[in-house]
Amino acid sequence: MKKFVGLLMLFFFTSFSFGCSAFAPKTQQLSINCGEEGTTLQINGNVYSCPAQIDVQRNKSVGIMAHKEGHHSYMRTIESNANGLFVLDFVGGLIWLVPFIGLVAPGAYSLETQEVQVSMVPKDQPLPTNNTAKVQENTVAQ
Repeated sequence: MKKFVGLLMLFFFTSFSFGCSAFAPKTQQLSINCGEEGTTLQINGNVYSCPAQIDVQRNKSVGIMAHKEGHHSYMRTIESNANGLFVLDFVGGLIWLVPFIGLVAPGAYSLETQEVQVSMVPKDQPLPTNNTAKVQENTVAQ
């Protein structure tokens, strides 16, 4: 009886202590701020006005485009990377196979940043050369 209880406790401990990413939220909040008023944002194809706080899927990359009359267009892609829950699920899966299920869950990933500052460059000024985001010279049709 003691062995059975011990095995049962071991089963519940390993099953519920790992595989955490399956229980984590599927979305993550992304905050976008703009230095210029009147900037229009396109985030994964949806149109927003700046500033914006939106929930996006944490296991997929996010495409951001910003437009403002008389300014160069702004583009940035925020990638999704494996997080700490991914590591816990992987280690737990090595001990007990069940946590491997969490590796395909959205909660095993996080966006590389949760806050984006959009800086619009007027068309009469030269584009910066060492910018992490890409600024386009041609304005994209809205």
